[in-house]
Amino acid sequence: MVKNMNKNQSIINRNKREYLDQTKKIHEDVVAINIGNTKAHEDKKWEVAQELMREGHTIVTEAVLKNNKGRCDILVISTETPIAYEIIKSETEESIEAKRKKYWPIHIKIIKA
Repeated sequence: MVKNMNKNQSIINRNKREYLDQTKKIHEDVVAINIGNTKAHEDKKWEVAQELMREGHTIVTEAVLKNNKGRCDILVISTETPIAYEIIKSETEESIEAKRKKYWPIHIKIIKA
């Protein structure tokens, strides 16, 4: 007998397969710290991640995307189309636009640190 999987879990599994680099460890709902970031950046990442999890989302932090598309601060994988949250302080509009193009079709939300 095949175990029925709820729709949300199937979305999460599909998004992990389609968007995340499978050669890297993928920890759901864990806030990974990147010591290369400032304390303010990591504090904001923790705050945003905590709120997203309270809202019922499944997230991956420091998510490494497939095909060298980059690493996003937080990736929500429980929505039909994943949403990347990028925490910024001094990035230029050009840098942000480049990420939007590189991450597509993943949606990006910009959060000020």
